[in-house]
Amino acid sequence: MNEITHLAHSWETESHHPTSEGVVMYQLCSCGVRRIKLVAPEYPAVWPEIAAQAG
Repeated sequence: MNEITHLAHSWETESHHPTSEGVVMYQLCSCGVRRIKLVAPEYPAVWPEIAAQAG
């Protein structure tokens, strides 16, 4: 079964870990398809000590 014929996946996260780009999630669908998903942060982190030096 491929992505085109099976449109409604039921993703379950097997594992995840933070990276510099966001959180990487390794997911598995009940149909056997796997995917890797990157969830980027909505707002970039601002470190107070860096912001104070830049200003």
